[in-house]
Amino acid sequence: MPTGMESSLATVTTFATRSSIRPKFPLNLRRALRYSSPVHNAPTPRDVRRRWFGAFFLAIAAAMVIWGQMVLEPYLKGIWFLLYWSFCALITLMAIGTALTDVYILRRRARREQRDLFQKSFDLERETSEINRSNEKNSQR
Repeated sequence: MPTGMESSLATVTTFATRSSIRPKFPLNLRRALRYSSPVHNAPTPRDVRRRWFGAFFLAIAAAMVIWGQMVLEPYLKGIWFLLYWSFCALITLMAIGTALTDVYILRRRARREQRDLFQKSFDLERETSEINRSNEKNSQR
């Protein structure tokens, strides 16, 4: 006699092998699947563009530091010194802001995918239990 866990695994396996029964996805999950990347966790075009902007800002800030210390140091006096290094700090802050935005978006996407996966597994379990109940009723007749 199989235990409760084994019987539920057997029903899930038989449910998953049936090709005629397809799980019904809620509307918001269908919409998320339509607008998400086709490959799991592949970067979208917006992700790629955001990362290129971050790399661009970082490269500009690094070049400004090198130029400011090696080439322009004798020429940067008074207000020009302040303006140059303020602009370099602004570019660095833009790189940091781009990186933080990317982290925020990735965490939000991971949270949404985890919630959708939980909902999908919960719906699958509910459907398998309904199938089991209808099979039990049919077998008792």
